[in-house]
Amino acid sequence: MARTAEPDTVAVIQAMHEKLSYRAIAHELGLDHRTWPPTLRRIARGETVSVYKENYVRRALGMEPVTLMVETPACPDCGSVHSAGRCNGKPVTVRLVRQRTPPPAWVREATRNLTRMLEEARR
Repeated sequence: MARTAEPDTVAVIQAMHEKLSYRAIAHELGLDHRTWPPTLRRIARGETVSVYKENYVRRALGMEPVTLMVETPACPDCGSVHSAGRCNGKPVTVRLVRQRTPPPAWVREATRNLTRMLEEARR
């Protein structure tokens, strides 16, 4: 879903652009004057811009960052929010599962060689 900048961010950038170029605005805000002018132009024109880039500009302007709120449906059984659907009236326990990836072949080979060398050194 495409999003545009908040109206207060747009108004500030447009007001600054009446006096300065986008490159000068970027320089004044301490942003990289080579990469940020297109983003500032998109903000001022009301075009799409990510919340991360807008928040970067808002912090440079001394404004509060925009928070992202995501609507999550409540469980029809208990009214709470679960990450795994319905609880069917049963208590929900959160279980953290960590999947370990096996080490690559070169690590296994190096470990075998080192183990073999240490065993030979003990003898």
